Amino acid sequence: SIDTSFPNGFIDPKGYPEKGGEPMDKALVRFIDTLEKVAKDYQGKNILVVSHGNILCGFFRTLDQEFQKSTLYPGKLVPNCSVTIVTYDNGEFTLESWPDTSYLQQQEL
Repeated sequence: SIDTSFPNGFIDPKGYPEKGGEPMDKALVRFIDTLEKVAKDYQGKNILVVSHGNILCGFFRTLDQEFQKSTLYPGKLVPNCSVTIVTYDNGEFTLESWPDTSYLQQQEL
């Protein structure tokens, strides 16, 4: 069950290879390689990437020391429906904004 696999919503930074999943380090390499290819192929354009919170959280931690130390997402997934801005310039990703769900609170005009 999901409660057994992810008690209290916490993730295992190593991944879940014993449950048939991919180890986090390998998943991150694959994710970053794919993002780099997309960023290069669509250089100068805005790109929407939708992915699982576990891999996103791991990726954000590679980009930002403050995110790594943050108690906001300590071993937890980033919030569902959150929007995060990451830029790619000169071969490097930069975390421009942290996962944000404030737009969900806005009422339609």
